[in-house]
Amino acid sequence: LNVPHTRLQYVLVVIVATATVIFCLEEQGARSLVAARAASRVSSAGEAAALARTASEWMVGLIQRATAVAMTSLGAVLQEQLFTRERGVPFMMQQCWMGCGAMLLSFFTLRCIYGLPASYLVEGFGDWRVLVLVGMYVATGMTTGLIVKQLGAVAKALCVPVYLGGCYAYAVRSGSAMLTLPVILAWSASTACVLLFAVSKAAQSKGRAA
Repeated sequence: LNVPHTRLQYVLVVIVATATVIFCLEEQGARSLVAARAASRVSSAGEAAALARTASEWMVGLIQRATAVAMTSLGAVLQEQLFTRERGVPFMMQQCWMGCGAMLLSFFTLRCIYGLPASYLVEGFGDWRVLVLVGMYVATGMTTGLIVKQLGAVAKALCVPVYLGGCYAYAVRSGSAMLTLPVILAWSASTACVLLFAVSKAAQSKGRAA
């Protein structure tokens, strides 16, 4: 989008990307420790089958994740284009546009891909937990929109390591991963660089306005 960035910001992006890769590798190792303990109770034949299944599932998951990252990045760039080119349009109106697009895509997926009736769209709203999830989804969309509008799509992408740490904490609490020092250090480095990037981007924007 031809958005200028300082040398410090480029360095921070590289550090965040590197620390995130290290975090993912260490987090996978922490999960493997738990899986190894569980596998020690399984017979050798069952263990071999489980390892083969895990390898295939890992490749499928990698392809799916790469596709999701590419689509998410494209969506963030298009979102930033919408916010920067249509400055006269109120933020809430822009959010409504994107919400309508997401709703139509969900309806298309429900009807054309899964072949489910339209009544499935309103199922579950009697459960308060569903309402909480919907509220969190709306809040996440609004927060993401504000981040993209004020700091750009790169800043939004840099927030990924932050909630990855939350997922890891949940995995540790549920017993599917172990708490290790390398994971904590990698996540802390990523989060610190993300915060520093946000501060430098805000200062850059303030300098332009002045």
